[in-house]
Amino acid sequence: MFEMQVDAEEVNGERWAPNGTDPHAWLEVGSTIVDITSDEFEDSDVPVIVSDESEWHRTWTVRARHKIKPIETHDAAFAHCSVKPSDIYYRLVARVRSEYGRA
Repeated sequence: MFEMQVDAEEVNGERWAPNGTDPHAWLEVGSTIVDITSDEFEDSDVPVIVSDESEWHRTWTVRARHKIKPIETHDAAFAHCSVKPSDIYYRLVARVRSEYGRA
């Protein structure tokens, strides 16, 4: 998303659960919610949510928001590894583009 100059945020939320609280994270791109892991929860009706409105997300208390940074900003933390996060990201983007068109 950063590559496409989209202003996105990671949103961290939590809500009550019988064992304490459940944490959850999703993306917000402008006013659009992008959640590819909502199916981890029994009360979600769909596996993926991409919508400007989500009653389900209103059940979460937002605890933090973080601007999405360019993937290269994470490379330094993995300097000891043979492959950097940006290498993996750009390989993945290339594969998606070759199989599905522009991503």
